[in-house]
Amino acid sequence: PEKIRFHLLDTIRGIMIIGVLINHFLLDLELEGFQINMLNNPAVSIILEIGRFMFVFLAGITCNLTRSNLRRAAICLGAAFGISLVTYLFLRDFFVYIGILHLLGFMMLLYAGIEKLKPFSWIKHKKTAAIIGAIIFLALYFVTYSIYYKEKGLWFFGYRQFQNSPLYNTFIGYIMGFGGYKPTSADY
Repeated sequence: PEKIRFHLLDTIRGIMIIGVLINHFLLDLELEGFQINMLNNPAVSIILEIGRFMFVFLAGITCNLTRSNLRRAAICLGAAFGISLVTYLFLRDFFVYIGILHLLGFMMLLYAGIEKLKPFSWIKHKKTAAIIGAIIFLALYFVTYSIYYKEKGLWFFGYRQFQNSPLYNTFIGYIMGFGGYKPTSADY
């Protein structure tokens, strides 16, 4: 069977990769002492946040288009842990604990597991299930955003409620999004 390509997705992914390269190039210049002030610019922060969201969103969309999310997860996690190993061995002061590839790989693995369980079997169309899932995860993102960024937050979900948690200011808590812990990493 012939593979079907979605050129719009490929184009958006290509633009996103170029954006990531430009972002890291400018960050590297700033870290080398050039006065770009990119990290302090609110407009740049918004663009970066949208870019991160789009990067993960596109990875989620393509989960429906692949034959094996388990295989994709293995490749992605292999690359992610390869980066972790190399930075641990050669850049120990900037060891990449967890980055976007780790997140994407684990999400692909989660998707592969959910796909097998069919929790949305009562929904007749995949698109409806995807929309429900997107709404749930977007809501969770906005509700819990303040926990990591130490803002007041919505309802119960402000960082003050979690800063006394045993997960706050720990590596495991950092991975789960509780904040407080800021590792030095080559990702930043």
